[in-house]
Parts: sequence; C-alpha cells; structure tokens
Amino acid sequence: MDFKEEKEQVQSQPQPQIQPQVVLREVGQRSDNRLAVTSVVLGIITLVFFWFPILSLITGIIGLVIAIIALIKEERKGMPILGMVLCIIGITLAGLIAIGYMVQYLAYSNGYFN
Repeated sequence: MDFKEEKEQVQSQPQPQIQPQVVLREVGQRSDNRLAVTSVVLGIITLVFFWFPILSLITGIIGLVIAIIALIKEERKGMPILGMVLCIIGITLAGLIAIGYMVQYLAYSNGYFN
C-alpha cells in the first residue's frame, strides 16, 4: 500500500462531526441573598403599617426570624442586620400602638370620657 492509497482510504472513512460547545462560567461568586431581601421587605412593611398592630406584629416577627436565618447562612451580614433592625423598630412601634389602643379602649369602657 502506498501513500496515496492510505490517504484515499482515510478520507473515505466517515469523520465524526464536531459540535461547537458553549461554555458558560459564572464570573465571581454570586451569593444568593433572597432571605436578606425578604427580611428587609418585611421590615419595611412592618414600619409602614405599624399603626395596624396585628399586621405589623405578624410581618415583624416573620421578618425577624427570616433575618436571623439569613444572618446565620449568608456571608454578607449588612442586609440581614438591616432587616433585623427594621423589624425590631416596627415591632416596638406596633407594640406601643397596641398598648395605646388597649388603654384607650379601657378608658372608654370604664367611662372616663363621659
């Protein structure tokens, strides 16, 4: 077998098709901070609606729990701390408003304003 015959034999064999591949890589580490964002949003809702204590206490407590979980799980601590502070301030204001509502109700029911 000479060189021409080998070349023809190699060329006659089916060549595998090469498919282009796209390689996607993340640039840097992207931390998933959904819990922190959720705690901040619930903290803002707690602060906006502090005059409605039932809603505010529920959202504040849930936001505080989520902020604590985010503080434990995430590397960056800024947003979970912000969510925790907002929730604590909102819970405090909602508690004061709830106490004010109760005092006002008791005062009216005992006839102090008649």
